[in-house]
Amino acid sequence: MHIKAISTVMIVIFLSSCVSLSSYGYKESNELWYPAKDEVTGKFGYISSSGEWKIPPEYDDVGAKTNYSGHDMTLLPIWKDRKVGYVDSDNNMIIEPQYASGTYFYDGLSKVTWGDDAELNYIDESNNLLVTANAKIKGDFSENLVLATDESGLYGYISTNGEWVIEPKFRIEVLYNQYYMFKDSYATMIHQGKFGYIDRTGKWKIEPLYDDAKSFANNYAAVKIDGKWGYINKDGSLALSAIYDNIQSFSNGFGAVCYECKWFIVNSNMEIICDGYDQVKPFSDGLAAVRNNRKWGFIDTEGNIAIDFSTEYSDDTGRFSFDDTMLIFNDGLAIACSNLKNADGYAGNYYGYINKSGEWEIAPIYTFPRPFIGNLAFV
Repeated sequence: MHIKAISTVMIVIFLSSCVSLSSYGYKESNELWYPAKDEVTGKFGYISSSGEWKIPPEYDDVGAKTNYSGHDMTLLPIWKDRKVGYVDSDNNMIIEPQYASGTYFYDGLSKVTWGDDAELNYIDESNNLLVTANAKIKGDFSENLVLATDESGLYGYISTNGEWVIEPKFRIEVLYNQYYMFKDSYATMIHQGKFGYIDRTGKWKIEPLYDDAKSFANNYAAVKIDGKWGYINKDGSLALSAIYDNIQSFSNGFGAVCYECKWFIVNSNMEIICDGYDQVKPFSDGLAAVRNNRKWGFIDTEGNIAIDFSTEYSDDTGRFSFDDTMLIFNDGLAIACSNLKNADGYAGNYYGYINKSGEWEIAPIYTFPRPFIGNLAFV
């Protein structure tokens, strides 16, 4: 394959050899700021895409383990003495370091904890706690509601102002991260071992009839009936019969079903658009990665082959923590793997970025790349 040099627009290694980037960005006045480390002092701050320090490198660490996308970014997480605090864009300390963990702010709130085993809570930008008594938060906000429990052990939902919107009335024996979050105005809920869906008032919109269920996405939800998967509409009617061995939730207008060890992609009309593959990934930028016989290629939204199959595109091990981001296009580039021999003759897994023509836009020379945020990527 043709390997192109790194362009000045797609900078991967930062401008200065004394600075290394972290993997998440911060948006201030339509300009992306990036957590970065001063390799001389070993301290962290925030830097712009032009190489200018916006928050000087004076902290033990900065940033949070969540992407900036969709977050408020009015306050920036910083670390001192293993505690998280927050500064504003002028580096004024707004919330002194005091938390064991903390996220970026979203809708005016940040999720914080005081220790590994401590109950989580949310704070506002004035460091006021969201809930102070008779409630324990048990998840992340989604559509401005979060699952919580009270002293009775029953579960309901709290709003971003700390008030009960759905009073505790649900009994949940086991908490699973993939359940109970509101998506498309419905939340998956369990009752006597069966799954259904409630609305934002806490009423059952789809009765708990299913052995398993996934969140709604693009107006469809995957449900399991008698050991097989299918899709339902928001009125509870079957959109695609439950005859499949496995299933993926809808994303960007497409879902995927597995039948007899082969995966098929379906569109919003519940039409299968392609032949069966050993593995499929969600659509992004109009392309979806598909695998057959340990070779990866890409199809378009009509099911046509857009990029031919190649053994280069993935290590195919699934052992890397960034596997979910591999072969997913973002702003026209996707992380891909090359197992070609290096200068020493070792055929290892090296990663770069391919464009939508399947060409190496950025050569596969990295061992731990991340997707682009703005015009920079962590490698």
